[in-house]
Amino acid sequence: PLRAAGHRTGMFGKYLNSGGMKHVCGDDHGEWHVPVGWSDFWGACPDTCYVNCTYNVNGAPRSFSDPAYPNGSNYGTSIIGNASLAFVAASLEAGDPFFAYVASHAPHGPATPAPWYRLEYPHAQAPRTEAWNVSSPDKHWVVATQPALTDSYVEKKIDGFFRDRLRSLLSVDDILRDAHQLVKSHGQLDSTYFIVTSDHGLHMGQFRLGPCKRQPYDTDLRIPFFITGPGI
Repeated sequence: PLRAAGHRTGMFGKYLNSGGMKHVCGDDHGEWHVPVGWSDFWGACPDTCYVNCTYNVNGAPRSFSDPAYPNGSNYGTSIIGNASLAFVAASLEAGDPFFAYVASHAPHGPATPAPWYRLEYPHAQAPRTEAWNVSSPDKHWVVATQPALTDSYVEKKIDGFFRDRLRSLLSVDDILRDAHQLVKSHGQLDSTYFIVTSDHGLHMGQFRLGPCKRQPYDTDLRIPFFITGPGI
């Protein structure tokens, strides 16, 4: 419907989980296909890639393995950022309405940060909520049987991971900042919506559980959602 209405449509990054990407990332005959509906398509192959990534770029594989690659080297979030910003710029310069879907793998594990952000947030810790490192034997067995968190586990698997999640999101922030500035520079903020969301929450030490998302608690079920634009 967007393309029928005259919009340019761009998809950059994770399209589906790996099980749904066989047709996109090369079928049994080695052919790469672009899903219906996209005028500019950069699908990550695999969807979990952070560095030295390959993408389905409008029906052909393209790899980024050179650390000296301009504007983001071989770092996946920067690659899709550069591609999406080029798409936005071209759409604005042409005066065409557009829809850009930017799907970074960050901050999913291993939450690899860009080299230029790897030392940020040196003292950050995962939130110590009321359920942090709490034994709860009256809950289902996964929760009921958890041993106490050790200092070494917390530092490496929880706080260290939390810091890398923040660091990896700085590259997502770069995309948002630059996209907003592009739209502003073309005088189109009053006709553009920005929508930011995620796919799930994450528990990190609550009820002594390591980082994961498969529990029926607010830490896992609540997701961020932000929208700004005309009338909002």
